[in-house]
Amino acid sequence: MLLLWLIGEKPRHGYELIKAVEQLVGGAYSPSPGSVYPILSLLEDMGQIEGTSTESARKLFAITDEGRKVLGEERPAIEGLLSRMRIMAKTMGGMRPPEAVFQVFQTLKTAIALNPHAWTEDEVKRVCGIINTAIAQIEADRPGEVPT
Repeated sequence: MLLLWLIGEKPRHGYELIKAVEQLVGGAYSPSPGSVYPILSLLEDMGQIEGTSTESARKLFAITDEGRKVLGEERPAIEGLLSRMRIMAKTMGGMRPPEAVFQVFQTLKTAIALNPHAWTEDEVKRVCGIINTAIAQIEADRPGEVPT
């Protein structure tokens, strides 16, 4: 999904995708070509991206209408992933949250793991909605403001 999202931002070559992922996590991780190019081939086979050869013999990947549709359907998951990547970049840069916030986060993880309700599709949507709302409020410029 991340590679599809990056290509959805603008057409990119494989190397550009590797560097973009590395940048998103503040240099803490750089995917290998051996992990990126098979995913690009899969996305092409699924009709979500298309690659065109350029003069430099490198393939330029662009998103298709099918890819845009998938991005729309997977938006909450992608936003969650991007949020975790931003947190990872901050953490790797020595910006761990205050202990009280860290402890509340650990409690949230436990509450999710021990959720007394069955994990039906509705329950998954409910819990994801609660968490995504909290993420949006945390990332907002001002408390109580939800980014659009």
